Amino acid sequence: MPYIWLPVRSITNHHGKRSGKRSGNCNYNCNSSINSNAVFFLVSIIILSCVQLSAGAQFEPYTLNGGLVSAVAGRNFCIAASDTRMIGEGGYVLESRNHLSNRLWSVDDDTLMADVEELLRSGSDSAETTTTTVVREIEIDLEDTSSVSQAPIFIASSGCSTDCCQLQRTIRADFRAASYFGQISRSSPDQVANMLSQTLYERRGFPYYAFCVVSGLDIQGTNDGSSNGDSNSDSDSDNYCCGKAYVYDAIGSYESVAVAAAGTGRELLQPILDRMFEARSGCDNRLVDGTANEAVQTLCKAYRSVSEREIGVGDKLVLHISEMNADGKVSRRVLVVPLKQH
Repeated sequence: MPYIWLPVRSITNHHGKRSGKRSGNCNYNCNSSINSNAVFFLVSIIILSCVQLSAGAQFEPYTLNGGLVSAVAGRNFCIAASDTRMIGEGGYVLESRNHLSNRLWSVDDDTLMADVEELLRSGSDSAETTTTTVVREIEIDLEDTSSVSQAPIFIASSGCSTDCCQLQRTIRADFRAASYFGQISRSSPDQVANMLSQTLYERRGFPYYAFCVVSGLDIQGTNDGSSNGDSNSDSDSDNYCCGKAYVYDAIGSYESVAVAAAGTGRELLQPILDRMFEARSGCDNRLVDGTANEAVQTLCKAYRSVSEREIGVGDKLVLHISEMNADGKVSRRVLVVPLKQH
């Protein structure tokens, strides 16, 4: 409780002498209180000034690094695609033209897309973009797998690059652990999609700033148009597979679709793909009509259209195509298509 100074002009003791001792104590207490209040007032002003100065430079844990990813599911093929442009803060800072390692990746292959990115960075494709309408494309044929169960499942993620990198490490570690204990199969995109959903949902309080699509071949598909009682269709059913595509939000909610798109420019790409791809008629509309080559051409046209209108999309388009051949083997190839360079 602060002291209250009461001025006393004259105080006499029992000897009749004047005493000023009480007045001196009151002056000392009053000066101490004034000094304390002044110091507190100055410190408050300094703290408020610092808060106001730092209000415009608050810590922001997320940065949008761009990336437009997509996936297409067909009768006997699946495609995962992404552009390679990486933008910085504000959307107008170009960080990289060949960013791919944590944007398009396999759940169990650490080297495939890393090798493709090294090829892009090496400058071997520097002449692929010309001023004319004729463009060169790079096609990389990968080793055919013996069966659908050996075909890789791809995840494409866009958003904050650091979160995509951390998500990549987490998914690969969880997938290897679950595969070791027999809890997940490489040939089941449904299980990988569920695992990714659970991983994203676990971080719902402070979510990964990553928007993902999943693409893979599923050997559990049934051949539409063939009756179960027809013995002649047994061999065809054994070799039949279908593509799967899933699209996610940042907290793990996902959906199985025929054509999936996520990331920067999704609002432009999704309606184009919906218009250019025709869904299969019948009970299952999660597969697109046409061949893998037709789907590749459609994706290239759509990405080129978006790159003309969205500054965060451009440079190169990388597509990974997995397609089942007539002999039951799965052929894989990576296609690099140049886009507009702003």
